[in-house]
Amino acid sequence: MPRAVHFTHEVLFLRRGRLRVDFYKNDGAYLESRELGAGDVILLAAGGHGFEALEEIEMIEVKQGPMPVMPIRPVSQGITSRRRIAKPCSGAPKK
Repeated sequence: MPRAVHFTHEVLFLRRGRLRVDFYKNDGAYLESRELGAGDVILLAAGGHGFEALEEIEMIEVKQGPMPVMPIRPVSQGITSRRRIAKPCSGAPKK
């Protein structure tokens, strides 16, 4: 029986540096941003996401495969620093 993958999850482990993760709804509408620091782990399970490296990073990404065959979704415009809603994760460095 062939294996069927209908969606994937991703886990990111940030070994060093700082990374901003922007979250989007399935329709591409922006939700919020979170800043990750060295040692943080995040599960990306639904919706869309984008990244901006705030410092040079070293990151490990783990996801199950194979990737499902899906129609190409439009890419969001991204979010500007003026419009983003930043919420630090618990392990992120304090400013």
